[in-house]
Amino acid sequence: DKAQVTAMVTRILQLQQKPTPADAADALALAICHCWRAPMIARMAKAEQLAAEQRRAFAARVKAAGPVSRSAT
Repeated sequence: DKAQVTAMVTRILQLQQKPTPADAADALALAICHCWRAPMIARMAKAEQLAAEQRRAFAARVKAAGPVSRSAT
């Protein structure tokens, strides 16, 4: 509820007074979530890029190795 959001924002931002109106606390809460989430998004993008590079490198190694001959035993 709005009281909990206001209390959380006041505590996280170490404010002397509660933000008013209550909609201001909602906006601040949204901004806090965005700031906390942004670094994770950047890490995910980097991980996806690394995975794509590794897939390309593996595919190149497989192609360079040529076909596998299978002999009956």
